[in-house]
Parts: sequence; structure tokens; C-alpha cells
Amino acid sequence: MAFSSQEYHKQVTKLMRNQQAKKALKLCNDWVARYPREALAHLMQGSLLRQRDPGKALPALATAVRLQPANPEPRLQLIECALAVRDYAGAAAQLDALTGQMSAQQIERAAGLCQRLARIPRQRDLLLVLARANALRPPLWFNLAEAEIALGNVREATAIYRKLLEANPRLQKAHFELARLERDPDTPHLAQMETLLASLGPDDNSVFLHYAIGKKYEDRGEHARAFEHYLQGGAQAKASGNYAVDADLRLVETIIAQDWQAPSVASAGHPVPIFVTGLPRSGTTLVERLLSNHPRVDTINETFFFQVAMQECAGLPPLAMPEPDTLPRALSAPPEKVGARYRQLVSHLLGDGDYFVEKLPENYLYLGAIAAALPGAKLVHVNRHPLDNALALFKQPFFRFAYDLDDLAAYYLAYHRLIQRWREMLGERLVEVSYEAFVGDPEGQARALFDALELPFDPAVLDLQSNASQSNSASAVQVREPVHQRSAGLWQQYREPLRPLLDALAQAGVVDAEGNLPD
Repeated sequence: MAFSSQEYHKQVTKLMRNQQAKKALKLCNDWVARYPREALAHLMQGSLLRQRDPGKALPALATAVRLQPANPEPRLQLIECALAVRDYAGAAAQLDALTGQMSAQQIERAAGLCQRLARIPRQRDLLLVLARANALRPPLWFNLAEAEIALGNVREATAIYRKLLEANPRLQKAHFELARLERDPDTPHLAQMETLLASLGPDDNSVFLHYAIGKKYEDRGEHARAFEHYLQGGAQAKASGNYAVDADLRLVETIIAQDWQAPSVASAGHPVPIFVTGLPRSGTTLVERLLSNHPRVDTINETFFFQVAMQECAGLPPLAMPEPDTLPRALSAPPEKVGARYRQLVSHLLGDGDYFVEKLPENYLYLGAIAAALPGAKLVHVNRHPLDNALALFKQPFFRFAYDLDDLAAYYLAYHRLIQRWREMLGERLVEVSYEAFVGDPEGQARALFDALELPFDPAVLDLQSNASQSNSASAVQVREPVHQRSAGLWQQYREPLRPLLDALAQAGVVDAEGNLPD
């Protein structure tokens, strides 16, 4: 039976509403065949196809976009499907072309896509449109604050968290984020958080609140009280996540046990990747900001794309952190395929620079695989005093292996063994930066780093506050300040409560009995 286009729309919509997707798709196919220039037909066909296979929906949605380029809905769905099949470059190109009047729901979706594709300025602008129209849902205020921080707008982010707390003083995540931004130790915020903590029952989750209160006590120089709150926050976080460090240790030991061969060094291709790695909180963001302040160097911030490339090329479903049981298979993927796929995955993030920085600290796990897959890549490892680095991890709720001192000691020693393995294998190709040396002599250390990377030194790189590029790191606030030494040696303020950690590291020879580095 021949239908008008409007009747096809009516019948397909009815079938979809009755959850008869198979019949709806069959009728939609007839609609497209009879009315090939009807954008709505292609859009609905794509919407139905994506429920089964997002890749098969791409041609239909692309046709809908071509027929109706000013309609945001087909393009939004096309971007979502491109992301589902990990075509990040295609998704980014469509996002950059997204125009037209959008509903509040569409603006919210577009902002989420901007976040996934690292278009943070546009994400911020879209969320502000919703905020000004009083259409920004409460959870998205956190996204707006995070975007402001990534762009260096600390004052705006602070105002957002205070606004959230005015509306709901029990929002622990807002207390935590506000405490991270505050520098004044004498604000009434600490008393407000302690009042809230006192009102909670023994079974109430107070993880973020403990870490926030700990930070405020540290700001006041009350380190014993700060440590007690970090300890309680970590204990709760570990218990609620049912975490055991064994799997993370097995992952590291699996990597160490691989039959690594020293990879050849070859032409890097263009642009040249610079991988900045190290334990989290070791100073990797500081080094990334320094490098990306150079006129020939771009930054792609932190991505999991190398891990994704390894797993894809090994025929594995990509996870941000590979499982210990499947890791050997991922590490055995053909290096040249991994390198090529990695370049595809990051292409939407690149600018016009001759170099780009990839700063995911945990890439220290894969330095051997990176060296093989990208023979010309520059490899940087940032060192920090073990006890300062461990303390910095312990003070944050983001690192599950650092929730208690025993787990933290075990993980740090595994990391130390792996780095020793990479040093033996990579030799001078592994460029090492000492955090303490850098904050003590920024210019001298920066000159040495650029020399090791075979890049001309530009004194302007030392003006880190002028670096306007977005930063998605947990250290995004600190790195917009002048270089300082206030965190160097901070562990000594916690010497007694850190004694179990100090003893474990000393027994392994990482430090001596007083916490000094070996000669």
C-alpha cells in the first residue's frame, strides 16, 4: 500500500511507541525507498538502526544531515553513533559543524558531547545558556564548575559551588570541590562541614566530607587532625568499594614479567608525540603545562587512547584499564597497528604544532609498549620524593590503591620495580624529570628537559600562568599558579602517622630509615 510521507511517519511512530522496532524498521525502509529526499525518514531509520548497531545507523543519519543541515537532531544522533564506534575524528567534525536552534534537552546533549570530545570552551558556553534560562539541572552545575576550572576560571567555579551549597548545604561533593579551591584557612567553611559531619549517622557515607575537612585542617597547619580525616575518608572509600589491591599489583607484575625487548628508535612521524608519565600527583601536569607553553607544542591533556588502541588491535573490548588476565594479549598486539590506531584516535585533538603532549600519568604502565608502537615518540617520566608523592595520593579520594597505607606501600613498591625495568630497557630514551629539582630551579631544569627532547628552549615557557589551554587534570588549579615549593617536603609534617609507609619503603631500599633518598 502506498502511503504519503506523513502517513509513513504516523505509522512508524505508532510502531515505535508500541515497541515493535522490527516492524517499524521494515516500514521505515519502505518510506526511505519511496521518499529518498525526506530527511525525517532517514532520521527515523537511523534512530531505529542505532538500537541494534550504531555503525549501521551512520549512513542514514549522514543522509539526514545532508538533507537538513540546520536541524540539530540528525547531527546530534550522528555524533552519538560515531562516538559509539570510536570514530572520534568524525564525531568531532560533526560537532564543530553543529548549528541551529536547539531545545534545552538538545543543548544538554550537545554539552555532554563537547565534554567527551574535549571541546571544553563550547561545553561551558552551552551550559551557561541553560543556566541563564534556569534550565540547568542540578547535577550539571558540577559539570559547569569543572569546565570553568579546566579553563582557569577559579572564581567562577567557586561561585558555583557556593551557590550549590546555599541551595543544599548537605552536598558533600560541593563541599569537597570548594575546599580544594579555597586558599584562605580561616573561612567559615570548615565549621560548616564539621557541623554537617556531626549530623551524619555511623552508616552514612562521608568520604568526600572527610577529605575536604582534612584539606582545610592542612591549610591551617593542623596536620595531625588533617591526617585523621584522610585516614577515615580512605577507610570508608575502601570499604564502600570492596577494593583489594591485589588486582592492581597483579597488573603491574604482569607487565614486568613480559619479555620486553629494547625497541628501535625511528622517525617519529608528524606531529611527534611526547608522553609525560609518572605516578599521579608526581608533577606530570606541571611538566605538561611547561611543554605545551612552547610555540611548537600542543597538548591533548589526558586520554586513554593508547590503552584503547592496544586492546582494539588485539581484538579485545577496550577498557580504560585493561584486566590483568587479558593484558598479555593487549601488549602483544602488532606495534605498528597500535601506533597507527593511536594516531587516528587522537587526531581530533591535535592542533598545528610539530609536537603534542599526551599526559596520562598511568601511561607509565605502558612505556615499553608505547616505545615499540611509536618508535620516535619522546618518553618523559616525572619523579617525586616517594613519601611526598605517596602523601599526595593518600590525601585524595580518586586513587583506590592509596586508600590505606598498607595498600599504598605495596603499590608504590610495584611501581618502583616497574620503573626500574623501564630504565634498564629504555636507557637514555626515557627522559627523567625530578619534581623537587624543577621547583627549586625551574629555568635550569626546563633547559635540560628541552635539550633532552631536542627542542629549542624558549624562556616564555616558564610563564605557566600565561598558558591558556584547557587542563582536565586534578591539578588544574595549582598549575595556573606560579611555580612554588610549598609541597616539597610536606611529608615531614606527617612523619609519625606515615611511619608504617616510611618503614615499608625503607625496608625495600627506596628511602633510608629517615626518609632520605639513597645516594
